[in-house]
Amino acid sequence: MRSHSTPTDSTTDFGAPSPPAIAGRSIVDGTRRRSGTALAGTGWNSSDPGRYGFDTLSRAVTNFLGLGGNVAAENKPFVTFVDAQGEQLDGASASYRLHLDRRPPGRDLWSLTLYDVRTGQVYDHPLRRYKIGTGVAGTGPSDDGSWTVTIQHEEPDDVWNWLPAPAGPFFLAIRTWRPDAEVLDGTWTPAPVRRLEHAEAAR
Repeated sequence: MRSHSTPTDSTTDFGAPSPPAIAGRSIVDGTRRRSGTALAGTGWNSSDPGRYGFDTLSRAVTNFLGLGGNVAAENKPFVTFVDAQGEQLDGASASYRLHLDRRPPGRDLWSLTLYDVRTGQVYDHPLRRYKIGTGVAGTGPSDDGSWTVTIQHEEPDDVWNWLPAPAGPFFLAIRTWRPDAEVLDGTWTPAPVRRLEHAEAAR
């Protein structure tokens, strides 16, 4: 009679992560912060998540947030975990501002989405605003076409273009659908995210 061994699971003790699972998550978390190409002086990384080839670690990082990814010609993403000073974005310790002279150049919609570092998911907030960009209620450009976004945990007096942040670490992703050539070739890059006191000083 053939014996059957119990398959190895990634969890123990009623769903608690096993040491290998914890180690794997740590590797993915560390790698996603450095994935793509760093854009000097901005804090943002640029990537082409749909072209990971045989790079299994990049594939794991891509699938941490979703099932697969688009190639850059379809959707060009930019990601940052840090502000203009290179400090971790954290809604418990600071408020931030992102000013774009214009929306990311492209033929379709664009968005700026915030994710909680601890969960990898969007931040659940009563306002139910998880991103800023095309077609998002309560958001829009100024008369000159620029976008100024306030990113913080506490609700500001004016919630127009406010992106709610958790009281903890978070990261941001800009997505440009059907991007123009200047996005693909690196001519256009996002401005750095500034702590609010630094953003005021830079005006």
